[in-house]
Amino acid sequence: MRKEKFAATLVILAALIMAANGGADPLVDPAVLVTRADAEAALGTSVEEPAMTTNPMGQRILHHSAAAQGTKVRFLQISVSQTAAMPEKMIRNGK
Repeated sequence: MRKEKFAATLVILAALIMAANGGADPLVDPAVLVTRADAEAALGTSVEEPAMTTNPMGQRILHHSAAAQGTKVRFLQISVSQTAAMPEKMIRNGK
């Protein structure tokens, strides 16, 4: 139950940070929102080095995988999308 509450708190925190930032530069770094220590606390086990990916829409995804096999929860992932990270063409066509 504590892990679910922690995960929900992280989602709410990320949403509040995004709202406060208003999509303006500098871009929010998902690794700052959820640190490796945060991921280990949420998963209850050590995690591998986090992996960061991006896509053409400017979305940044941080993925923490549990280091041990056979854990109940195997990963924690956070995704950040901001207008400032989107290609200009996408911004123009989306309005």
